[in-house]
Amino acid sequence: MRTSSDAHAYLLRESVQCVYLLYENVRRVWLPRESVQRV
Repeated sequence: MRTSSDAHAYLLRESVQCVYLLYENVRRVWLPRESVQRV
């Protein structure tokens, strides 16, 4: 974390990872129900 851009890049990566994990959880919960509704 020498420069502010390094800190921003680190925070961006952390937030992206958090959002991705949330997305994976939501997808895991909802996709099976959608596939069941289609059938």
